Amino acid sequence: MSISPMSVYVVDDDSDFAAGLDRLFRTSGFLPQSFNGGQAFLDALPRLRPGCLFVDLAMPGMSGLDLLQRLRAAGCQWPVVMLTGHGSTVNAEEAVEAGAFAFLEKPPREIEILATARRAQVYLGAAPQLMRDEEIAQRIQRLSPREREVLDGVLQGLLNKQMAAQLGISESTVKSARRTLLERMRAATSLELVAMALQAGVKIKTRS
Repeated sequence: MSISPMSVYVVDDDSDFAAGLDRLFRTSGFLPQSFNGGQAFLDALPRLRPGCLFVDLAMPGMSGLDLLQRLRAAGCQWPVVMLTGHGSTVNAEEAVEAGAFAFLEKPPREIEILATARRAQVYLGAAPQLMRDEEIAQRIQRLSPREREVLDGVLQGLLNKQMAAQLGISESTVKSARRTLLERMRAATSLELVAMALQAGVKIKTRS
């Protein structure tokens, strides 16, 4: 059975960046449409078919987080991918709690963009209960004690040298464990790792 092309909505005030994503999605078999802000997207929402959103987190006026919260409050459960060059544990936690599907740091690689879009396409065609939360939780359970300690450090936003001091190990050991952690969790960046952990129900420990 063939799968119809998915609509992809790019919400970003950077017109050049949005145009680049539009070309990438169009040549990859998706149906893209761009909006220069959250309000423009909300105005058009009643006329749009279900799809995936790629939203800039830091926009003037209505931020990406504001848009996500409004969509969820309105009952719209379309997957929303947050794009940010200013990622932090705090806004990642807020966005995931509001229902963000994934995070990509700017400038994202084409392979990351398309892989995320295809995951969103599968999600749109599946029942809500088939989300990957449990799968991610199982990956976390299979981590070694050291990898779990490093994960906790990443969630707290600690630098490698801070984790090394806290755990009583060398900074090179932390870097090695961090690389292995990303590989085992199948995360491309630390920001994506934070989002995945939050989706699996991991609570971020506050720094003492």
